[in-house]
Amino acid sequence: MAFFDGALKSKGCLVAIDAARRSVIGWSRYSNYAPGERIAIGYTFLARSHWGGAANAEMKQLMLRHAFTDVQEVLFSVAERNLRSRRAVEKLGAELAGAENAPRWGQIHVIYRLTPQLWARGAVPGYGPEPV
Repeated sequence: MAFFDGALKSKGCLVAIDAARRSVIGWSRYSNYAPGERIAIGYTFLARSHWGGAANAEMKQLMLRHAFTDVQEVLFSVAERNLRSRRAVEKLGAELAGAENAPRWGQIHVIYRLTPQLWARGAVPGYGPEPV
């Protein structure tokens, strides 16, 4: 529970709500902000009922559009074995940039990076920036 409390207190947390059901279905957050340079998006949780649907893509599009008004790069840290989340980040057009030991989680995390250019050219339809 402390993990969620810290995320909410950070004020960098975006809560996802199913408007039709009027219920919270998940959340994601920003971290490791370096003004003008980069930010990380992660710790995304969605209710199982919304896995594979539009909620994750919509949440990430919103967060990326906002982030790219100030930074040149967005990083994603994903558990190496979490193939579902890795595919979701890859659908955005992100490229694999490395790996890190995540002792807090007891596993290796892979790092993906995304720039506005990668996002515009590499995203699967429905995951990229919306035309202006």
